[in-house]
Amino acid sequence: VAGQDAVTLGRTEAGGHLTVVATQGNITQLAGTRILADGNNARTSLSAGGDITLTETQNDFRILEILDATNTTLVETDVVPLDNSSIRGTATLTAGDAVDTLANAAFVAGQDVVVTLQDGDLTFGGDSRIQAGRDARVTLQGGGASAGTSGSLLAGRDVNLTALGSVHLGGVVTIQ
Repeated sequence: VAGQDAVTLGRTEAGGHLTVVATQGNITQLAGTRILADGNNARTSLSAGGDITLTETQNDFRILEILDATNTTLVETDVVPLDNSSIRGTATLTAGDAVDTLANAAFVAGQDVVVTLQDGDLTFGGDSRIQAGRDARVTLQGGGASAGTSGSLLAGRDVNLTALGSVHLGGVVTIQ
């Protein structure tokens, strides 16, 4: 799906990859709709000249990458694996279960990164990072955080990690 100006998604189901591009505008979704792109190895690639706002609680992505956006606000119903992402402003992600960064992935925001997990863990794949130009705020309401080999949670100012569960940091983990 591509548009020069804004792109508004209604009910969207993709058995494979889903690519949405709004060259100069925002990517949004209609209230009460669902974006489903969780087929085997399905990748959702989003790119907007403005903001990306996909906030319905039934959204379900297999692998998510943000190629470009000013700000992002995303809601995922369960587990969301994050691949390389570049957000110029603030990135806000809420997941019903877990967030996993893929190995070697960099999820980078020029301003703040805000991650809230309702249940489940934040898991760093090998040599992956979540990086905020200003503050990184991660709230784990029902799980913890873990890294098998190496991972980084980086911020230009403050890192605030709140976990109701355990935090298991194996290998080399940097929180800075």
